[in-house]
Amino acid sequence: MNSLVLFGILVFLNFLLSFGINRLILTEDVYYYALIDTLSEERIHELLNSQKKFEWIIYSFGPVVYALKLFLMAACIYIGFFFRNLTVKFSTLFEVALKSEFVFLLIPAARLFWFTFFDQNYSLDNVLEFPSYTAASIFPHGFLAFWIKYPLGFVNIIQLAYILILAKGISNDLEMKYSDSATLVFQTYGVALLIWILFTLFLLISYS
Repeated sequence: MNSLVLFGILVFLNFLLSFGINRLILTEDVYYYALIDTLSEERIHELLNSQKKFEWIIYSFGPVVYALKLFLMAACIYIGFFFRNLTVKFSTLFEVALKSEFVFLLIPAARLFWFTFFDQNYSLDNVLEFPSYTAASIFPHGFLAFWIKYPLGFVNIIQLAYILILAKGISNDLEMKYSDSATLVFQTYGVALLIWILFTLFLLISYS
């Protein structure tokens, strides 16, 4: 399938899931009960109105965010090929990254499905922390400091599945051994992800 068509499908599915969660799950009542202990009713209404006002602007940035993310992912892996003196087309890596990105849609899909059909008595924290598939979820709520909980949130099943699918895509499209492609992904994407975690963690600690 054409990469542009795949990209359009990815963006559209992400929009549908995000829109569904915001309309059906994260209702005004959910935000109200989550914020009422810290903010006044008037302030909560102001925040919700502001959210509605800019909602479609945020949605419109979806394609840009995805394009940037996929470009950076392909660039990371391309650098790995470069340092190994291997030849590869950037467009091929971009397409592999694009196909692998669909696995991340499982998270909002599971969230929407669960809280629509199985659990209607939930809080904002319940929604944001679902599904409990990360290493941080092993510990009781509030047990970990945020600077420990944040990086542990990246250690999860979906992230592992993404890495394995990405490695499989590279292996298939470029006729590499799976062990070699997996090593390459861990050395490139893994390092880039670690740098990103440390960078954002530094910002969180600095401005908290």
